Amino acid sequence: MGIKVIATAPGYYGHYRESGDEFEVADEQALHHSWMERADGKTIKRPKVAQPQTTGNNPAGALPRDPTLEADLS
Repeated sequence: MGIKVIATAPGYYGHYRESGDEFEVADEQALHHSWMERADGKTIKRPKVAQPQTTGNNPAGALPRDPTLEADLS
C-alpha cells in the first residue's frame, strides 16, 4: 500500500495528472515532487536547498578587480 496524495498542479507520475487528482505514490521517496501533497494532511519532508546570495546586479557578489585582466587601450 502506497501513500495517498493530491495533485496541486498538473504533473506526471505514472501518467499525466491534473490538478486535484487523487492517487497513490509508492513511498516517501516519490514525494519529492513539488506538485503534489499528502491527502492525509501530513507535511512532506523536503531537504532545504541553499539559495544563492546576490548583491545588486552582480550575482557573484562584490568581487575585487583583477588588474591583470584589464585591457591596455593606450
